[in-house]
Amino acid sequence: QINAKNNTLVYGREQYGVRINATNPFEVINNKKYFLAQQTLNTVTRKRLFKEAVRNRYLLMLGFAEAKEFSLLRKKQEEIILKMIQVQQARLGSAQFNSTDFVGDRIESIGRTTEVQQANYQLEMIQGKIVRLLGNPDGVFSLVHELITPETIMELSDSLTRVEVVTEVLEQLQKIEVSQRKLSLDKAERSGINLGYLQAMYTPYKNDGFQKPLGLSMGVMIPVFNKNRASIARDNLSLIQEKNQLQRLQIITNENQTQNRNALRFQLKHYFQVKTNLGQLQEEGILGLSAQIHDFDPLLQLRFEDKLLKSELLLHEIRFKMLTDWINLLDDLDMLAREPLMNFLSEDLNTIE
Repeated sequence: QINAKNNTLVYGREQYGVRINATNPFEVINNKKYFLAQQTLNTVTRKRLFKEAVRNRYLLMLGFAEAKEFSLLRKKQEEIILKMIQVQQARLGSAQFNSTDFVGDRIESIGRTTEVQQANYQLEMIQGKIVRLLGNPDGVFSLVHELITPETIMELSDSLTRVEVVTEVLEQLQKIEVSQRKLSLDKAERSGINLGYLQAMYTPYKNDGFQKPLGLSMGVMIPVFNKNRASIARDNLSLIQEKNQLQRLQIITNENQTQNRNALRFQLKHYFQVKTNLGQLQEEGILGLSAQIHDFDPLLQLRFEDKLLKSELLLHEIRFKMLTDWINLLDDLDMLAREPLMNFLSEDLNTIE
């Protein structure tokens, strides 16, 4: 610190000084620790944000794949009802013609055409969202070209173990560390501990036989009032809140891992049950009936295929619920954003460039 003063307000009676203040060593140490803790927190926060971005991208990929397959199934339903109408039109005037079924199928065809249009619109909306968010959607489309099978998910899910300290918990632990460092820093500032000061003075007008122009002074600051009392109280309250939030996050993390694991198991079991029942219907259905009926009815076959397609729509819905639970479980276990990044929606779990 450099200072100049004139106590008499008379020109030429100035006094100059250079003061060196010793810094509070505890304040310096705690300030450095606080800065390092804040840097670590920023790093962990970036990891948590990256983890959220990866999960959102997976859900976007799943949404695209689901909308694409759903659109194809709706198109098949429309094609079947149109074929049924064509068969009945060819029977006009014959004994096999049923006017009630014909009118009902015509009305049903209008609804199915609307469903196809809605499915295509939903697919276009998701494609547009992918283009807006990612710019080049080709990479996303290629990642869902061949989705992982339920059999592979069942095999992999059995080997997944519970993770106690996930990214969100790690971030909260670091927030507690930052709060503790901030509290220590405020306490160090409040203590008022200092090593005093040393000041060299120069007084030009005191240069005679009795006085010297140079002087030296030193002193120690003694705090009279407590400083930072309100700041310390706020820091204590913030620390308590961060610790409570940590307990809450730990409970939520454990619950999410348990719930998503149970949900995945349920969807896998449900999927295989529906798939088995559907396979039995396909084996025992129209082929068995056609062997017993002398005059085979193509309309009967189309109606049977239409019923099977409705079951496939149910299977489609269960499958994508299962895939969503699979992604949620991997996210809860901190695996989605683990490097090197892997495509957990692909059958061979290839790495993502």
